[in-house]
Amino acid sequence: MKYISLIPLPLELDHDYSILLFGPRGTGKTSFLRHRLPDALYLDLLDSSLYSILKAKPSRLASLIPSGYKNWIILDEVQKIPKLLDEVHRLIELNRYQFILTGSSARPLRREGVNLLAGRALRYYMHPLIAQVLHNPRRSPSCETYKAFYQACKKENCCPSEVFLL
Repeated sequence: MKYISLIPLPLELDHDYSILLFGPRGTGKTSFLRHRLPDALYLDLLDSSLYSILKAKPSRLASLIPSGYKNWIILDEVQKIPKLLDEVHRLIELNRYQFILTGSSARPLRREGVNLLAGRALRYYMHPLIAQVLHNPRRSPSCETYKAFYQACKKENCCPSEVFLL
């Protein structure tokens, strides 16, 4: 299995913003981040004990971050606790922490009228590749992403169906 990255996320820590990464379930957001940032602090809201703690009291997020921490903090499935975004905002302002927040959609967050970190977070979307594109490149759309995907496959000398897209 090969890994090819087509997402130009600015993952260096020499800036003052966080990242919101949205995309449908199963598109590889979590795999991408775990592969690219293995040393980041990873908090998964699918973990029921963590979910319960932060749902009851979002301010507990601060206690989960080691003092003086200077790397990325990944908060996966943030749409499960929309009120957590206010705490993230507070921690960005107070401690200059840098977060990567993932979720399946910004829609539930907007519906709740929560803080989407305007001016503090860059927003990115990860879209799935459809089976038609993976198995028959001649019938794939002329989208630039797909073109880049096939060029990367050719360069890496691999079949598109054997690639895990990051």
